[in-house]
Amino acid sequence: MNLVDGSGYEGLVEADLEDRVLRDVRFEDATLRGCRWNAVTLRDCVFVDCTFEACELVGVKLPGCTMNGVRFERCRMMGIDFTDLRQIVVQLEFSDSLLDYGGFSGMQLPRTRFADCRMREVDFSSAGLDGCVFTGSDLGGATFNHASLVGADLRGATDVGFDPRLVKLGRTKLDPEAVLDLAKRLGIEV
Repeated sequence: MNLVDGSGYEGLVEADLEDRVLRDVRFEDATLRGCRWNAVTLRDCVFVDCTFEACELVGVKLPGCTMNGVRFERCRMMGIDFTDLRQIVVQLEFSDSLLDYGGFSGMQLPRTRFADCRMREVDFSSAGLDGCVFTGSDLGGATFNHASLVGADLRGATDVGFDPRLVKLGRTKLDPEAVLDLAKRLGIEV
């Protein structure tokens, strides 16, 4: 499928793009399946009630984009800086996906779901992650400095390694092993 600037798409979308700028495209009630978008810039695009399935999105840039009710399932997303988004109307959902080296710094992402994702070296600094779920996700090297994790559920997540003095916590759910690790970071022997 050839995607055209200024167009709208719904239903099944299967398109490969590389080193391209796509402008003012609207995807609504669309399933983007098996797409390979490498080094693509999506400028001022809108995604409403869309699902990305088994897509490869590497080095994609999102300046001015809006996402409303978008799900990513079994996707490989490397180095995507989500902070370029103009707006997220309804939380994002990620499942069984790879998000290494992604950026969510300073974003408000309440109740966003990250289930069974690999999220190594992801930057969540100063992000509002209240009520987020990270079940079964690998958070190795992820940065949470000055983030809010009030009511977040990190049970089943691995490599939960933030400094509890630099994160806002409250009603945060953790596995016993993660609690012991955090206690050690505070110099507490258990």
